Amino acid sequence: MNLPHLGIHSKFEVMNGSQSFENYIEKAQFLGVDTLAICDKNTLGGALNFQTTCKKHNINFIIGETVKVKRKDEIYDLKLYVKNKKGWQNLLRIHKDVRVTNNGFVEESKLYARGTGIFAVIPPDSISKFNKAHFYKASQKFEDIYFQVDATEWTSNERDKNYLLCLDQYLKELYPVCKPILIQL
Repeated sequence: MNLPHLGIHSKFEVMNGSQSFENYIEKAQFLGVDTLAICDKNTLGGALNFQTTCKKHNINFIIGETVKVKRKDEIYDLKLYVKNKKGWQNLLRIHKDVRVTNNGFVEESKLYARGTGIFAVIPPDSISKFNKAHFYKASQKFEDIYFQVDATEWTSNERDKNYLLCLDQYLKELYPVCKPILIQL
């Protein structure tokens, strides 16, 4: 089964990305993966380099960004991926809100106004901000919306417990209306 890898973090994401795009592509080709996606946190700095490198090696690419979203007094993360030209334009506007206008976040209302052409992924740590009413509203604004399921590496009991509690909440409250999507971190 050929699944796109949606979890690439580039060196443009401070303190998180480490590999060069060439390394990611070499591994993807070895594994027979033909689509990769970048999703750096609060930056699109690697998008052009990623796109150019993927094209050079005949790898399909998806551009994305993880953004902080503010709803009243709450802030949560949401992963946004571009589906088409309109989505790219909207992601650039969202990025401007995050980096220039609001100093690190986008207002939920502005995000929802720019959801056309974008599909969203709810990371496990953000599921507590998505009851059925919030999910329904978000699902009306984006092309698609998914819940991130990822293969976790055990690092501590507390991390595993938190992940399992988030997964439990998703299964009880949003599954099957919010489809799961696998993202390897």
